[in-house]
Amino acid sequence: MLDKPLFRNLLIIFIISGGYVFLWFSALTNSDYTYTVCMVKNVTGYACPGCGMGRASIELFKGDLRESLHYHWWAVPFHIMALTAFFWVLRDLFTGSDSFWKFITKPVKPWALAVILILVAANWCRALYLGI
Repeated sequence: MLDKPLFRNLLIIFIISGGYVFLWFSALTNSDYTYTVCMVKNVTGYACPGCGMGRASIELFKGDLRESLHYHWWAVPFHIMALTAFFWVLRDLFTGSDSFWKFITKPVKPWALAVILILVAANWCRALYLGI
């Protein structure tokens, strides 16, 4: 099914929309951050590389950039990329194009992967140190 652009584009829109609905619901019901959906943290008690992203996103929705950056450095770039992807896929859906899928399936350069891994590791160490 993923070889059909219409299905693929609708699936991407559904996933991004679903994630934002989930974050909105979490912001309404968990304002004191008493629980986490992170399976790694629930099982081990230690933060995973993505821990804090939900709290950072909620704080970003509230307009508190400083608190958002405290929880996770990548919240702002992540939401810029997610919203860009959402509108790009919408454009592809209406124009019948498949440009987004062609873009994200291009191979990533090894040096770019190395930079990303270093940044992920730095943020993970920071989260473990701060107890996020």
